[in-house]
Amino acid sequence: MGKAHSGQIEGDSRDVVIDKLRQGGYVVTKIEEKVQSPTIAETFSKLARVSTKDLAVLCRQFATMVGAGLPLLKCLAILIQQTSKPKLRGALEEVRREVEGGIALSSALNKHQAIFPPLMVAMVRAGETGGILDETLDRLAEHFEDDYELREKIKNASSYPLIVCGIAVIVIIIMMTFVLPTFQSMLSAMGVDLPLPTKILMAASGFMQKYILFIVAFIGLGLFITARYIKTSEGKRKYDRFILMKMPVIRNVALKIGTARLCRTLGTLVQSGIPIIQAIEVSEATSGNSVIIEGLAKAKDSIREGEGIAKPLEATGIFNPMVTQMIAVGEETGTLDVMLKKVADFYEREVKNVIANLSSMVEPMLVVFLGLVVGSMIISILLPLLKIYDTVGKY
Repeated sequence: MGKAHSGQIEGDSRDVVIDKLRQGGYVVTKIEEKVQSPTIAETFSKLARVSTKDLAVLCRQFATMVGAGLPLLKCLAILIQQTSKPKLRGALEEVRREVEGGIALSSALNKHQAIFPPLMVAMVRAGETGGILDETLDRLAEHFEDDYELREKIKNASSYPLIVCGIAVIVIIIMMTFVLPTFQSMLSAMGVDLPLPTKILMAASGFMQKYILFIVAFIGLGLFITARYIKTSEGKRKYDRFILMKMPVIRNVALKIGTARLCRTLGTLVQSGIPIIQAIEVSEATSGNSVIIEGLAKAKDSIREGEGIAKPLEATGIFNPMVTQMIAVGEETGTLDVMLKKVADFYEREVKNVIANLSSMVEPMLVVFLGLVVGSMIISILLPLLKIYDTVGKY
């Protein structure tokens, strides 16, 4: 009777390990996979969101391989090897297993809606049906690249004001909680009669020193509750309506961004041969605005009754007349997808121009505001010092 042995051996899978042991003359009675605790870097990488840029690269590589005639499973295996993000790689591995089991690619992608958006699922399904999967993936890559470029433009334009505001808040907190108390102690020891601006500043400093933790906690809790509420359907609707009704400057930008995204997505779907009702349903979420989504829902009802898309969209009162006119021309000439993409190109340029103009206006205003706030604090500190200097000079 043989002796029992235990140990560790590396292998790509359970089957590979069992084969190695059997070739070595062992009889396998029990095998367990050793699970290693993930590192902090691995944990954070798994939580990293799959961005539009990641999807653009994925679709571009996928289209190239499909166009070269590689089998679908081979394409997926290569994509898994080339993907650096664990979350996307894990989803692709599950998609590959499901496709290997006989499920259509679009159905497999649809099971991972948190990573692969409805737009991608709908277009892949259309590409599978029409036998033009490579062309469809190319269109998807172009769509994601354009969307990523627009998002980056908006992000870059908004980052500078946020940085300046953040610096202003940090400077004010440091001066109010660390610098001013030193001056206050010094002036109190001298018995100087403080001017009114200095008294107000010192009172504010004392209040902030005493309640700084409560202030930070209150602001943090308020922002957290507001962010959670906006994520709800009711909160999102009220927020979008507030932006469109009460914020005229932001309203202009928000409508242009929503229109550009909607027309880009709708044009891409129509070009891929997806029926207009289904294309609108997929496009609703891409606008990012619940008011536009409500308008599209009303337009769908009219389209189901036999109307074209232009008049129902015009009846919503949301879209610029130029948009509905170009869509109407596209319907009449059979070039709806071309017109929608032209509208998207136009509004994306408009968004970039508006953001550039707003940035050129906001940047100097923020610098002036920061200068006024910090300057007022410095003057309030210098006033009693100047008073002391004048008193000493008289003697």
